[in-house]
Amino acid sequence: MQIENKIKSLNTPFLHLLFINELNNLKDLRIEDNIELIPINGSKCRDINGLFSEFSKKMNFPDYFGDNWNSFDECINDLSWLKSKQYLILINDTDKLLANDNENFEVLIEILSDTCMEWAEGREYGELITFPTPFHVIFCCTDNKEKHIIERFKSIGIVEFDIIK
Repeated sequence: MQIENKIKSLNTPFLHLLFINELNNLKDLRIEDNIELIPINGSKCRDINGLFSEFSKKMNFPDYFGDNWNSFDECINDLSWLKSKQYLILINDTDKLLANDNENFEVLIEILSDTCMEWAEGREYGELITFPTPFHVIFCCTDNKEKHIIERFKSIGIVEFDIIK
C-alpha cells in the first residue's frame, strides 16, 4: 500500500477510503513515529453522543470540550496538547459511523474536511501558530461495504476522496 506517501502530503485529497477484507491488515502500515495516529472505533460512534465520547477520549480533548459540534470543531483544530508533525485519524467500521444519522454524518465530514485543509495551510490564531501540517483521515471498512460507503460520501456532496486498495 502507498498509504505512507498519501498521508504525508499537504495536498488534497485528505479523506481516504480503505477497503480490506480484514481490518487487522492495517498493522502492516509502516507509520513513522512523528505521525500522531488516532484510532477511532466507528462501532462506538453509532450516534452523536458515542461519536463525541470516542473522539474526545482518543484525541484527549480538554475538559472544556462541550459535546457539541462547535466545541468539537474548536478542539480538533487546536490539538496543542498533542504536539505532532502529522496527524492521521483512522476510523474503522466506517459503515457503522453515524449509520442512521446522515445529517450529523454530513456535519462530521465537513468538519474533518475543513480541518484537514486548515492544518495543511497552516494557521495563526493569536499566539497559536502552526506551520503547514499534514492531517488526513482514513475511513476503513470491509470491502463488501465499498459501494455503500462510496454512495454515502457522494450523497452528501463529497467527491474528493481517495480510494486505497
